[in-house]
Amino acid sequence: MKAVTGGVVRNGRDGSARFWFVDRDRVLSWHGPGDERGTIEVPVPGAPPVMCADPWSPFAVLADGDSWRCILRPGLEAPNWVRHLNLLTGKAVGNVFSRAEPEADEPRLIAGWIEHRQGVRLIAGITKDRKVVVLKEDTAAVSLGAPVPGAAAILAVQVEGQQNATALLADGRVLFLTPHGWSELGRLGPASGTESKSGLVRLIALTGFRVDVGHNVEPGDAFEVPAERARELLMRGWAKTEGDAA
Repeated sequence: MKAVTGGVVRNGRDGSARFWFVDRDRVLSWHGPGDERGTIEVPVPGAPPVMCADPWSPFAVLADGDSWRCILRPGLEAPNWVRHLNLLTGKAVGNVFSRAEPEADEPRLIAGWIEHRQGVRLIAGITKDRKVVVLKEDTAAVSLGAPVPGAAAILAVQVEGQQNATALLADGRVLFLTPHGWSELGRLGPASGTESKSGLVRLIALTGFRVDVGHNVEPGDAFEVPAERARELLMRGWAKTEGDAA
């Protein structure tokens, strides 16, 4: 058995995690607390690849945006996958086992991640044009900002608000999205132009303000702050990164 895709989803109630994977036969399995090992022998329906899944309340999202819920009821001879909405378009599609691959110009996911926050399933995805989208189970997807810059593969994305997200690229760059665009917060590995050897983020002030007690900056001044403070200043539009996130 070989996994085609997999990941981990934490329970929003107590933080416990279940690892999951989907094999080449589209069978979903998991390992973790509450139900240490589980497998749904009935394959996830459809033709497009599975982008992400939720092992706590079995749910799968395909590359074309279609989503499937698994009904597990005592007395049923086998689990039953039921088609839900297409999470990219927000439209219902017939509850059939498969359909043709989408046309080339249709929205399509290249990656997806699921989190549980305060009892709600949060689904983030990356479209083929490198846009971050929030996938909702009752309406169409919401796109956040401009496409992720560069050509490096996008390894992970965390959505942090209605207009904010953090992305990790295969070249090690950590990018942060604000309403003003993408900024480079640093790089995993050797220090980059935006991250000092101390781990602080180097910024350029766009307006005058107090960085901290006894430290004021004027427009054009370069200064360094921890990553969390850098995120705050970038979100407010008070500063920009010295490096180029393109």
